[in-house]
Amino acid sequence: MALKVIGAGVGRTATFSLKFALEHLGLGPCYHMSEVFASARRNIPLWLDVVNGKPHWETIFDGYQSTTTILLARIGANWRTTIRTPKWC
Repeated sequence: MALKVIGAGVGRTATFSLKFALEHLGLGPCYHMSEVFASARRNIPLWLDVVNGKPHWETIFDGYQSTTTILLARIGANWRTTIRTPKWC
């Protein structure tokens, strides 16, 4: 099984909202940074291997499907404001 949709974006660009929406529409499961921390003992060493040039993509994305990429972005000043003062604080 491979990823169906790749939603890429830096923090505060609605990546978690996109994950929730895609899963709600039946396009899940969706891999999000939250999965890295939810299973940190398994995932962090795998992502460190990616950083070191030895990716194990099949292991990282086991159970996911692939086809489309969605790039998420926010316009400059608005994005900087939400980074400095997140709404949950």
